[in-house]
Amino acid sequence: MFQLARRTLRYRWGGYVATFIGMFFCSMMLVAAGGMMETGLRQTVLPQRLAGADVVVAGDPRYILADNPVGALNERVQVDRDLVTKLAAIPGVKAAIPDVAFDTFVLRDGSPVDTEAHGRDWGSAVLSPYSIGAGAAPQRAGEVALDTDTARRIGASAGDKIKIGAHGAVGEFTVTGIVAPAQPTTERSIFFTGPDVQRLARDPARVDTISLVAQPGTDAAALSAKATAAVGGPGIAVLTGNDRGNAEFPASLEVHDLILIAGIFVALSLVAGLLAVASTLSLVASNREREIAVLRAIGATPWQTRRMILAEALVVSLLATTLSVLPGWFVGEFLYRMVVRIGVAPEELSYERGWVLPVIAYVLAVATSLGAGLIAGKRALRARPTAAMAGTDTAVKRTGWVRRIIGLVLFAYSGGLVFVALNLVTGPFIAGPANWAAILFALGVMLLGRDITRVLVAVLTPPLRRLSSVSGYLAALNARARVPQLAAVITPIMLMTSVATATTYVITTEAASINIYTESLAGNVIIKAPPGGFGPEALPKIREVAGVAAASEFTASAGFVDDPPDPRAGADLGGWQFKGFTADAAEKVGAATMTAGSLTELKGDTVVINDVYSKELKRGVGDTITLRLGDNSRVNVKIVGLMSEKVSFESIILPIDLLSKHTTTGLPLYILAAPQPGTSVAQLSAALSGVVATFPGAQIVDRYTLRGSFEHHLGAEELVNYLFLALLMGFIAISVINTLFLATGHRRREFGLQRLIGATRRQVLRMTAVEGALTALIGIGLGAIIAPLAFVTFALGRTGKFMPAGSPLIFLLIAGAAAVLTLGGTLVAVLRTLRNRPLEAALPT
Repeated sequence: MFQLARRTLRYRWGGYVATFIGMFFCSMMLVAAGGMMETGLRQTVLPQRLAGADVVVAGDPRYILADNPVGALNERVQVDRDLVTKLAAIPGVKAAIPDVAFDTFVLRDGSPVDTEAHGRDWGSAVLSPYSIGAGAAPQRAGEVALDTDTARRIGASAGDKIKIGAHGAVGEFTVTGIVAPAQPTTERSIFFTGPDVQRLARDPARVDTISLVAQPGTDAAALSAKATAAVGGPGIAVLTGNDRGNAEFPASLEVHDLILIAGIFVALSLVAGLLAVASTLSLVASNREREIAVLRAIGATPWQTRRMILAEALVVSLLATTLSVLPGWFVGEFLYRMVVRIGVAPEELSYERGWVLPVIAYVLAVATSLGAGLIAGKRALRARPTAAMAGTDTAVKRTGWVRRIIGLVLFAYSGGLVFVALNLVTGPFIAGPANWAAILFALGVMLLGRDITRVLVAVLTPPLRRLSSVSGYLAALNARARVPQLAAVITPIMLMTSVATATTYVITTEAASINIYTESLAGNVIIKAPPGGFGPEALPKIREVAGVAAASEFTASAGFVDDPPDPRAGADLGGWQFKGFTADAAEKVGAATMTAGSLTELKGDTVVINDVYSKELKRGVGDTITLRLGDNSRVNVKIVGLMSEKVSFESIILPIDLLSKHTTTGLPLYILAAPQPGTSVAQLSAALSGVVATFPGAQIVDRYTLRGSFEHHLGAEELVNYLFLALLMGFIAISVINTLFLATGHRRREFGLQRLIGATRRQVLRMTAVEGALTALIGIGLGAIIAPLAFVTFALGRTGKFMPAGSPLIFLLIAGAAAVLTLGGTLVAVLRTLRNRPLEAALPT
């Protein structure tokens, strides 16, 4: 059978070019997504500054939720400094070196320089190790050493005096030396002496990591076991090998977005590949109906002809998939670099170009082609042998009952997912069932495509005849006679319209919905702190300014409800949104709409929660719950109030003093100032500008700047989705063009006969243009029906509004692009076919 398939492909390769191109891009995208998924699963992060440590002890940023999914704590998890002495006493330990990092900024001419450097203890420099290139190491308080990159950025050299801000204060320091790491590092460092680190770090009693340097001849694994026995337990990780990099860069563990994106990309590639390749193979089989009927007439069984089609599809897919692996690797790395650039994945995470997932992608791609071949080859079982000799059309015009049942089941499942999206999930997770509702509905439309196309053709052809006279009449006759071929062309157009429209509106709605978190704060002047946060003297100075009715410190974080068991556990791996306010001003700056209790009671270990969630938790005002804060601290808090919030945007409010000390900076990041009656926000901003200028690095911002405090709830970055959408649309566009060329090329004889009986090239082009317009209209119309299943469902569940965010022009542009692609592809294919002389074209092949 493979020999027959090979011979067939040799003489009919043109019909399979479309299938080859479709499989090539489908497989390439699968390999690319596989590389990204492997990167997220392996989480390989090579240590940089801590490369000299054999074992690293650090806080564990993971949080185990109910049913064992792993959540991520979004603040730096530290360990007690007292453990240094305990670890240093372990046999085989040469040195136990603590390391702690804190945000800094450098002032030049009174303005901050963008250094993005972290302050560190010079004692930890031995781990890289850093070597002194100029000057000397810092020895006493008030002295620092700069790495070469930081020194270059601020234009400093050994002996210079510079002003450095950290932890809400600015001080003058002497640069004693310029140092360079033994290997390149992605983070810049300013090295302080121990006393300054104790003063500037968030908590002098805690450190980020403790690095163990083993004595010569000591095995790292054995030393790790001893360290685990000595200090191991909940919240503490003992790491060796490449895992040491996770302690240095804890953000590298937050890769669930990367894995989710790769998984969605795999699913969309498989669905698009299956639909597109099935369409092209169906057209190939349709174009060979007489050939298949001849084979049946001379004794070939239906299964033999179907095996031949499957063998042809397998040969084409093996060739296309094999050639796509290498480009897929490079495309995957390119996509990963784009993901890193926009912050979805940390740059320290090493891209994995392994062979396991590419092999899986290879198998999936081949399986997709075989599935498409099975769909397309069904017509071989129903070809009528007697029609081969009569030269009649052998196409089966009706849809099989199995196909109809499956299509109706898919419609039912689609409706069920709409119900799930609107009633059982919240937040950005609504996008999952909403998108799959649209995908399953599209699959149902594909399975019932002939029936749907037949009905739509019957409805649309009468006005088409009246609008375009002879051309419309001929186009209508062709559409009625070629329903299976027309349905195959409509499928990718429907996909392009529905996927592009739904995905774009879901992205714009999610991007706009993040502003709901801060809409109640819009009436305030928002002052952003310099790196490291605001010191305690900032709020009183802001409150003294004329026109300020109230001012509150503000910061945001995330965490989990430990006790009682959270009924929503696992709804978001990033945890609950925590917001911190100053109690006496929280109500005046619009922190929340209270339904019970008061925000003025928000002092000490207290909390305000959502009133609906209070019922789910079975706890009310006066009760105590236990929270797991972002730095893994466990705090018992008393409920002092309940608030009303929009569904999907629930949060938990804490006192600013309690929340901020459990963040990475340890200080508030914003101050909100509410204007007095009669004073506008603009007027108050002008009045505050002078005071804000006294805090180097602070600035007045709009409320949209606060997005960064809440964006961990987005789940997947909009720019990544746009990138993937562009790639997917490119794939579908190629499929549309391939399908149009394949469908039009089969009509060479038809066009030749029309020209022999007197039709001109212009008349043939006009007729096919009307056919193309009808095809585009049906495809775009079906896409317009499917897309709202995703974006309207998502908008209702996410924002409570029927219409999504985003201009109606988005749909018009997508529909216009689909129409231009369809008409352009049709006319180009027809022009290519009309190059043959009429008599040659009319001869049977």
